Amino acid sequence: MGKNIVLGKTARGEVCLNSSGKYNGHIAVFGVSGSGKSVAGQKIVAELCASGETVFTFDFHQTFADEHILPALAKQIKEFSHEIEPYTAGMKLPLFTPVKLESGEFEDEIDAITAVTSIFANAMGLKCRQKSELYRAVEGLASSGRYQSCGIAGLEDMLSMLDGDTAETIRDKFRYVLSKNVFREGEDWFIEKKLNILRLSRFDVDSQALIAEVLLSYIWRLGNAGKFRTKPIFILIDECQVLRLGKNSLIHIIVSEGRKMGINLILITQS
Repeated sequence: MGKNIVLGKTARGEVCLNSSGKYNGHIAVFGVSGSGKSVAGQKIVAELCASGETVFTFDFHQTFADEHILPALAKQIKEFSHEIEPYTAGMKLPLFTPVKLESGEFEDEIDAITAVTSIFANAMGLKCRQKSELYRAVEGLASSGRYQSCGIAGLEDMLSMLDGDTAETIRDKFRYVLSKNVFREGEDWFIEKKLNILRLSRFDVDSQALIAEVLLSYIWRLGNAGKFRTKPIFILIDECQVLRLGKNSLIHIIVSEGRKMGINLILITQS
């Protein structure tokens, strides 16, 4: 069933991964600097796309810049690429659009607000009181319609209406993402059967991690609603040590439970 993706070769022959989706599809690629980890990742996603799979990657260090792609793969990767440039144009993400559940029903508005609050709180590592204040700001952003008109930058105004150090702490953690208005209303944040490349190299390391954590949390939200059960998604994270990897991290949860959701990770690291 499905197409065999060639991962590499040994003295006994090729090592392949079946793309039918009937397996635990997580892959880890380890190796010292210069050993070919990123090229291995490029090869895997190129073959996944060629077999009709949907891939999403966080490009922290220009791994998928034209000059860093293996020449033999350049044409194929270019053919399937859908590039997202949040630094200059933001990325369209329907954060407050109620997600359709497997039952055919949609989330309530309060469910969407709670989900968005959790996404941001988890990405920023907020504590209970901070999360409570963030909920008030997110609720104001949703009910006022400012996300639709202003994007995530509108959260700055909502937080400024809240007094105290707690709101200021949240603004400090999120300030750069708000000032660049990284997330905006829209639907085309990824395209099925494409290599969706989120360009993050122009952001500082902390902002890269924050944006990636928000996107992973949003993907997990969709996964819980059954979005990827019949149409799996593969997520390539090169230099995955940039993100939180502990036992309570989202990466850990996806490694443990993602197979049930149709979410598959390809993690690349020296560690």
